[in-house]
Amino acid sequence: MKLVMAIVKRDDSKTLIRELMEKGFQVTRLASSGGFLRTANLTIICVTQDERVDECLSIIERSCKATRIPVSNLTPESSSFFIAGMGIRREGEVLFGGATVFVLNVERMVKY
Repeated sequence: MKLVMAIVKRDDSKTLIRELMEKGFQVTRLASSGGFLRTANLTIICVTQDERVDECLSIIERSCKATRIPVSNLTPESSSFFIAGMGIRREGEVLFGGATVFVLNVERMVKY
C-alpha cells in the first residue's frame, strides 16, 4: 500500500479531486501554503494499492500543469526572494504550479 501526497495549486485542485474520485480513489485534502511564491496550495492525500500508483500519478500529471509567469508579475517580497535567494534576474519568466508529489510506503492504514 502507498500514500500519494501531492502539493498542488488551489486552481488545479477541484479538477484533480474530481478525477481521482471518479476513478475510485479516496481523497483527503488539506489547505496549505508556502513555497517561495507564498501562494495558497492544497495538499492532496490518497492511500492506494501499489498497482494503482501509476494511475494516480497520471491523473495528477494531467490535472496539474505548470505554467510560466513573468517575474514582473510577482509580489515585491517574492521577487526579492527570487533575486536574493536564487540569483534570478528581474526580467524573464519562472515556472509556476504543477505538482510536487511524494509516494510513501504505508505499513498500516486504519479507518474508524
